[in-house]
Amino acid sequence: MQKQLLSLLLALFFLGGCATLHPGWEKPAVGLTSIRILPSNGILPRFEIGLQVLNPNRTPLPLEGIVYSVSLNNNKILTGVANDLPTVKEYGQEELKLVSGINLGGSIKLFNQLLSSGKSSFTYTFTAKIDTGRFSPTLHFKEEGTLNSALSLDTK
Repeated sequence: MQKQLLSLLLALFFLGGCATLHPGWEKPAVGLTSIRILPSNGILPRFEIGLQVLNPNRTPLPLEGIVYSVSLNNNKILTGVANDLPTVKEYGQEELKLVSGINLGGSIKLFNQLLSSGKSSFTYTFTAKIDTGRFSPTLHFKEEGTLNSALSLDTK
């Protein structure tokens, strides 16, 4: 009987997850702030992606790692990972600068779409998965919008 009770308590603890460990915890916000072409020594360009991370909580937010991508018209163009990231202070924000290579396959598909469609705008999607440590939840973010021929960004 004690073994069953202990098993039940452990299951409830693990099912409760971070809600029981961090009452009142709010999901941080991540926003895409810039995409810039960097000088390149090779054939393929490299890009710098700017992100702003806002921590609305009273505890610091350690950023252990990030996996991210940028898609244009549903073609994955930029992908990258990073693990040399800061800790965002409580009720603080950090500006991240990430360097990404280009996905050649997705870029060729996009180029063919642009040639055949003649559209003056296309959609973009930014996705990120951020690891905040062993005992914290993995955070998932998605931002979508439209980029028109004048290169202005309209977020949804």
